[in-house]
Amino acid sequence: MNKYRIELKWALIFAIMTLLWAVIEKAAGFHDERIADRPVFGAFILVPATVIYYFALNEKKNKYYGGGITYRQGILSGILLSLFIGVISILTSIINLKIISPDFLSNTIHHAVSSGSLTAEQASRQFNTPAFITTGAIAAVVTGAVISAVVSLFITRNRQKGLTT
Repeated sequence: MNKYRIELKWALIFAIMTLLWAVIEKAAGFHDERIADRPVFGAFILVPATVIYYFALNEKKNKYYGGGITYRQGILSGILLSLFIGVISILTSIINLKIISPDFLSNTIHHAVSSGSLTAEQASRQFNTPAFITTGAIAAVVTGAVISAVVSLFITRNRQKGLTT
């Protein structure tokens, strides 16, 4: 497990960031009166997510690989980080739905039905706790793998140019 300590540490940091993001969304009204704008605002979570992946892979490069990392090593470390985040996202999703924003799913269903984008039955099937948790975990892994691929390009490119990061 010592081999994966860095990924686990940054997965926990990512989980804290995710919970803080949910609190900010809730406080800004994106879980109720401004729920229609949530998808646009929610996309901005990719900024801190990318920063966290950068710091995680950079730490792996410097502390585990002694200052040099191959693209493959970066990708593998990033995918492992994504898997840890995906597993931990089950807990963060539950905390989000039960503590931070207990009305989020019902508000989402109401918005989808009132805007005419879904019927009540479709919205109920799409926006429920198991679906939210599953979608969040899958999205965390897939998005994390993509971010890892991009960040790994920068981390290895800097090494190849002789720059330090």
